[in-house]
Amino acid sequence: MLVGRAYEALGERERAAKFLDLAAFGPSELAVLPGLTPRASLAVSPDMGGLEIRDYVRHAIASEDAVAAVGRARSFAQRFPGSGDAQAILGDAEFARGDKAAARAAYARSALVRRSWPLTLRLAAAQEDAAETRRLLESYVRDNPMNAEAAALLADAFAAAGDWERAAQLLDHAMALGMARVPWVLAARSIAAGKLKDNDGALDYALAAHELQPMNPLAIAALIDALPESEGATRSELETKLRSVSASPR
Repeated sequence: MLVGRAYEALGERERAAKFLDLAAFGPSELAVLPGLTPRASLAVSPDMGGLEIRDYVRHAIASEDAVAAVGRARSFAQRFPGSGDAQAILGDAEFARGDKAAARAAYARSALVRRSWPLTLRLAAAQEDAAETRRLLESYVRDNPMNAEAAALLADAFAAAGDWERAAQLLDHAMALGMARVPWVLAARSIAAGKLKDNDGALDYALAAHELQPMNPLAIAALIDALPESEGATRSELETKLRSVSASPR
C-alpha cells in the first residue's frame, strides 16, 4: 500500500495500481514473519537469548512445527517469568498450536508489563467472544485515542454489533487521524452511512474507496450497495467484477 501511494504521488498511476491491487489481496489475519536465518542453523541451547528464541519460534511456526515452538517458548518464559517479551513469544506459539486459552493467558501476562498495539491485536485475536474483543479494543482506544488503526478496528467491532452510530463516529475519527485514504475504512464508512440513511454520503465514500483501489472486494461491495436503483447496469458489471475478484487466488 505504501509503495503504491508513493508511485501515485509521483504521478505514476499504472505502477501505483499494480501495488494497490496487490494490497487488496494481502492477508487480513495475523501472520508470522520468519527470521532470515534458517531454523536448522540456530543453536539450540538452554541459554539461547531472546532474539534467538524469537527467531527459532517464528521459524517453527512458519514450518508448522507448533510443538517445537511451544516447547522452546515455554522454556524461555520459565527462565524469565517477568519478561513481557517472553510471555508474548509463548502466546504466539500457543496461538499457532491452536490453544487460544493458553495464548490469552500468556498475552495477558505480557500485557501486565506493557500493552502495546501489536500485543493488543494478538490478544484480541485470541478471544473467543466478540464482546470481549470489543471490550479490549475499547480499553485500548480509551487509553490511546490517537491510534487511528485501533479506532477503525473498534468501529468494525461496533458495526458487527449493529451500532452504526458509534461505528461511524469512530471511522470519522480514524480518517481524521490519517486513514482517509485507506480503502477498507472508506468502504466501511460507506456501509455505515447507508445504514444511517445517508445515501449520498454512502455513495461518496464508496466511490472514493473504489477509486483508490478498484480491485478491493470491500470497495466493490460497498459501491454495489451504495448505487441507486437506476444504476442497474453498473451494478451488474460490478457484481461480475466482484465474483471474478473473489474467485482469484490470493
